[in-house]
Amino acid sequence: MRAAEVGVRLCERFERALGFVVATGTQCAQRVVVRTLNGHADWRVGHDGCGWEGAPCPVCNPHGFIQWREVYATTDPERDKQELELELVVADRDHVEKRLARVRSQAKSGDPALRKEAEELERVLAHVEAGNPLSSYPGTLPGDLEPLTTKPLIHLVNGAGGFDLKLEAELAELSPEDASAFRDGPASFETVLAGVFDAVGLIVFFTAGDTETRAWTLRRGQTALEAAATIHTDIARGFIRCEVIASNDLVEAGSRAEAARRGQQRLEGKDYVVADGDVLNVRFNV
Repeated sequence: MRAAEVGVRLCERFERALGFVVATGTQCAQRVVVRTLNGHADWRVGHDGCGWEGAPCPVCNPHGFIQWREVYATTDPERDKQELELELVVADRDHVEKRLARVRSQAKSGDPALRKEAEELERVLAHVEAGNPLSSYPGTLPGDLEPLTTKPLIHLVNGAGGFDLKLEAELAELSPEDASAFRDGPASFETVLAGVFDAVGLIVFFTAGDTETRAWTLRRGQTALEAAATIHTDIARGFIRCEVIASNDLVEAGSRAEAARRGQQRLEGKDYVVADGDVLNVRFNV
């Protein structure tokens, strides 16, 4: 399996795990479309530094931004990082310019709210035209803006000491058991995914039945009621309370009944802040 194919497969795994689209490009200096699943953004970001067909390209989603780079002997990762950050600033400048032009036109109606937004956008544009990311903007950004430079940025450097696609391509030909014998620690994908979850503030909770166990993502700090709504709005609407067991405790106990016998299961209300790895059984009535 070629490294490029491994990269594309990893993109697919990110899509399934995080719920956003990963675009793939075909050559250096290609301008790639970066979009969210919900269609709220459709950006074009200049892409350089990738030199092989099928290389994963920048990823944009409502939570964060990931840049993949192919490493060559002449590649300077720090230079690539600076170039990427500049690309994002330029993309934000174009975005603000378009929004400002639209709001200025609408403000001709005399609407004071639109005039106020146009004034704020002018200050935002001046900030980004000076080469500054909007994450450092001192004021409050207009709500309709979806800037890239306010999102978490994760760099994956392909090569020794980073995300080694060559090694992953070789290990992909082996069984999971054999592949783990060649790794010092968790698989690269799991390590990267953990970093992504941490950067964008996501945790994982589980629901477990007799025949199926499912993993769900939730924002860190969200409550049991919000977790219930993630599963189904009817469950949240009829929320009574939820049974909570730490996943490690459930695995060790072997069953929910045994975990309860050991005193490892507890009842929590709707305001309970869900912890990473919690197994929830929501009691509800609709």
